[in-house]
Amino acid sequence: MISRGNNRGQVTLRVQNGVFWVKLELDPRGEDLVTCFSEARSSGMLAGPMPTVVDMLAYNGSIDWSAITAIRAMIPWEKQHHTQAGFRRIVMARCAYVSVDPLLAPIIKIICDLFGRMRHRQFRDPAHALLWVLQSEAPPPERATTNDD
Repeated sequence: MISRGNNRGQVTLRVQNGVFWVKLELDPRGEDLVTCFSEARSSGMLAGPMPTVVDMLAYNGSIDWSAITAIRAMIPWEKQHHTQAGFRRIVMARCAYVSVDPLLAPIIKIICDLFGRMRHRQFRDPAHALLWVLQSEAPPPERATTNDD
């Protein structure tokens, strides 16, 4: 587990049963968020594609877009490949945001554009978010390409 912050805001990252969990509480600093992700990458926590749940139930802060951009550059599983019968299929990683705040929806749309090779969805309940991120997903047939490697 990696955690940074103070009484004004906290960021916690952990991996549990193959799921990457990000917990944002109150108003964490963008610097703490970037530091946590940098440590996670250095430690191997961000070593490969994995479903992600972002718990924002206790979050009430602002969005640091420069921190989001820096994190995007650190995420190695934004694009996943699975080879099957001579074809390469692009499978999108799933990222669920858990929040009861309806104003988060437009922010998720912007994040979808920044992290274009992931599927994003908002949930009110962590259990439903977890079920969704653990679903396997086959891409549409038109996304399949021949494996020239």
